[in-house]
Amino acid sequence: MVVAHSYFETTAFPPPAVDLIAAVTSDVPTDSREALRAAGWRTLLEVPTRVVPKDEFAAHGCNLTRNVKNFAKLFVWNLTEYEHVVQVDSDLLFVRDARGLFDERLLPLSLYTGGEFIAEYNLGVQVLRPNATWAAELSNILDTREWLNGTLSTCGENDLVNYFISTRHISVTPLPIEFNTRMPPHYRDSAARGPVFARAAVVHFAGNSAKPWRSRKPGRRPDAAAGATAVVAALPCNKTTWREEDFTSLWWCEVDMLYQQLPAHRRMLHRLEATTLRKRTKR
Repeated sequence: MVVAHSYFETTAFPPPAVDLIAAVTSDVPTDSREALRAAGWRTLLEVPTRVVPKDEFAAHGCNLTRNVKNFAKLFVWNLTEYEHVVQVDSDLLFVRDARGLFDERLLPLSLYTGGEFIAEYNLGVQVLRPNATWAAELSNILDTREWLNGTLSTCGENDLVNYFISTRHISVTPLPIEFNTRMPPHYRDSAARGPVFARAAVVHFAGNSAKPWRSRKPGRRPDAAAGATAVVAALPCNKTTWREEDFTSLWWCEVDMLYQQLPAHRRMLHRLEATTLRKRTKR
């Protein structure tokens, strides 16, 4: 919901110039699907879950902690009815106009390497021209577990696609950092972070520790007596200049705006905040 809302808030592509498609798996409940449509996703596309048993990962020295459903995102490589596809993960936030993602010079494939000192491509944002041959090859590599014999970090979908790119000699256009600005940052020099975050268009909350919903909502604190939350000083939602420490607050601002604009789905948003508070206060 937040991804779609932040896209409409920042990226001025009038419909139907871009088809907004949300990929869902079979276990996504009806109320969640209705909320996604209300937030702006015009089409919900159910995609198969590609699961690799954990014992197979263990046999290759991997302890996969990532959601194995992430392999489902590879469906975009087979959307051959489109000439230009931009796939974004659900843990992203649009903070500025990102129309540059639709620049044809990024085709047929553009990925970001994840940050300074990191050579691997990151799939948080994929820009590509779907290719049935590539899609079939990726599916075969997944089914045969071929990529598990390569260089592995998480054994997840990033390793799979990096293995495919390397062994099949696929040319990749570097995706500009402003379209996949990682949180937490991978820059050793903190002074170098400022210019990067100053021009960020799409922020990627990569890694479990960076997810905004895993942290307490800024501007609220537990009320011990009432067992509720009380509003305190919070970051204004209408800021236009963002610093590294502001992005989690901005994500929660988007949740607040959704709360006001989608009253029929407030129960789901309440559930999100309640879950967040339970995770933070559990001992």
